[in-house]
Amino acid sequence: MKKVYYSLYKGDIELAFGTKEEIAKKMNVKKRTLDFYRTPTYQNRGSGKNRRYLVKVDD
Repeated sequence: MKKVYYSLYKGDIELAFGTKEEIAKKMNVKKRTLDFYRTPTYQNRGSGKNRRYLVKVDD
């Protein structure tokens, strides 16, 4: 099975890189939280500089 990699950003700063499981463990959050970062609801909240973004990294 092919692994899918993601980058987690806070504003312009990359906080973590890896699979969802690896990022969740490093950041001490649940995978559900990472999934929430990708939803339109979360993206429409608050200021952009402190918001976290989970970006899928393509090959």
